[in-house]
Amino acid sequence: MRTVPLGKIMLEPIKKPDTENKRGRPSSILFLKKKVTGTDMTAYLDGLVFHPLWKKRTFVWIFCVLCSAVFIVSIIPHSADIDIDSPSYYTAAKGIQKGINIYEEERFQSLADQTFGRSMIVWPFIYPPLTAQIFIPLALLNPLDYSRALLLINILATFLCVFLLADLLKLGSHPSGLPLLFLFSMLLFNFPLYRTLEFGQLNMWVMASVLLSLRLDKKDRPFLSSFFLMLAVFFKIFPAVFLVFYLLQKRFRYVLFAVFNGIGMLLISVVVSGLSHWINYVRILFKSFILGEKPLYFFDFTAFLNNNSLKAFFTQLLQHFNMPRSSASLLVILFLAGSIILVRKKIRSFIQIRDQNFYMSVLITLPLLLSSMSWQHHFVSLIVPFLFMFSLIVEKRTYSLLIPFLMMYAAVSYFPPYGGFPFNHVRLFATVLCLPLLYRIYFTNSKKELRKKELFNAV
Repeated sequence: MRTVPLGKIMLEPIKKPDTENKRGRPSSILFLKKKVTGTDMTAYLDGLVFHPLWKKRTFVWIFCVLCSAVFIVSIIPHSADIDIDSPSYYTAAKGIQKGINIYEEERFQSLADQTFGRSMIVWPFIYPPLTAQIFIPLALLNPLDYSRALLLINILATFLCVFLLADLLKLGSHPSGLPLLFLFSMLLFNFPLYRTLEFGQLNMWVMASVLLSLRLDKKDRPFLSSFFLMLAVFFKIFPAVFLVFYLLQKRFRYVLFAVFNGIGMLLISVVVSGLSHWINYVRILFKSFILGEKPLYFFDFTAFLNNNSLKAFFTQLLQHFNMPRSSASLLVILFLAGSIILVRKKIRSFIQIRDQNFYMSVLITLPLLLSSMSWQHHFVSLIVPFLFMFSLIVEKRTYSLLIPFLMMYAAVSYFPPYGGFPFNHVRLFATVLCLPLLYRIYFTNSKKELRKKELFNAV
């Protein structure tokens, strides 16, 4: 493969090219003593992307260890005080122990005031009772030690996700070492990840459970795989999209295993803490989604500027034009229905795809659009599709797609959701565009395949 080191190209004012393409545009760029074509630039980028240094074991180890060390050091200061969201889990675990209805706002808030005092805001608990039960051992600690223990568990869960992603995408055997280095660099430059750890959220627990489920499924262990998937569902409901997808794929055996594991977890939860907590939980779900009697904080959260969900966007759009915000749900339904109609043929082909990495990336992205509350820390799950896209771009050598890819990654990972409407939703816009970009990258032929087609057509 011929490469053209840029250091040997002496720049001068561009001269008029002596050749033009069919559209009358220059087919190459003419420099002093050297005409640089698109093929030359691709060869030069190949030299950078597939440089032997990125695969050298010593360099890779040093880079990964340094990234990990900087990541841990930057997180340690958060252990000095109680984080923002974890007191909700702590209060819920205490409520389970004392037999208090943790889904009744007044009683929950009264217990939170007794535990943390009125100087700290404790958000309502909206997760299944099993989540609170899992926190009971940690709730035996005092609030500060509990917060520190949760931070440590989150850090360990983050590194487990890194290991599982590297294994699922086979980054160790990738033609280039850059995707693996990119994975570790995401530990340093990922605003949603730092928000997750800073707030004491469970996103890394959920992601680790989902990735472990996918890894076990890849090894043809459906029962154990479905166990970890249902564990993720009990943490947060969004991994249920995988069950819907498997049902559409007619993987009925896997779905039955998942139902069996779910019932088993439910029975264990009932035996440990009784049935009343689940009755209260089902009652609040019924009121919220069937009767429409949602608690006040659900209504207010859609107007928060750092809520980057579709419903929040339409709510704030209506508010911006002084229109009733009650139509936001209808606008979301119309948007999703229109999107489904536009890509209905691609949905059929998507269901038939067996490439786990591809449908994993799509299904992890979808809940961010479907949920009515998509906070900053929820977007940490986009690590998965962005890593998959980058590995494909490098493998297929489709470097022209790097620019839109990096723009979207920067919008999700760096852009602060401030500046008022609509600039606070740049992260949402990038997430919406992420799906067509993923589709384009996945189904774009590599340079090598295109060259084979050209040679075949020439013959």
